[in-house]
Amino acid sequence: MVNSINNILKYFKAEYVRSSLPPFGIVTIFCFVLIAKNILVQWQISYLNFTITVGLLLYPLTFLITDYVNEIYGKRTCMRLVLVVFIFSIVPSIILSTIQIIIGSMLAYLMAQFHDVWAFNWWKEKKINIFVFAITLQL
Repeated sequence: MVNSINNILKYFKAEYVRSSLPPFGIVTIFCFVLIAKNILVQWQISYLNFTITVGLLLYPLTFLITDYVNEIYGKRTCMRLVLVVFIFSIVPSIILSTIQIIIGSMLAYLMAQFHDVWAFNWWKEKKINIFVFAITLQL
């Protein structure tokens, strides 16, 4: 009993959490959003002379998830998450969407997510609080 409690406590130590993938739920939500984006990009909506794809509405969620994982688990884990989600979402996306959409979407996804991870850590190293900066812009 004591060993099992120690194993559970060991799991929640920062060193162990930072060296592994984030919880299964985060990976699942991220995969779902990416696959849904690749499917929904085939439909468009128009409003006041603006036309966008429905998949575009889900894309910002990927950046929120990446920034959350980057803040809590670190850069290395976040890069792993981006690659794992990329690998897991390729097959369902190919089955449910066209090859041109998949190639363009996945290349854009990889470049954007890797840049997001890099930029987030660059700002963090500069010790600039991104949330204070965002609040200042709203004033």
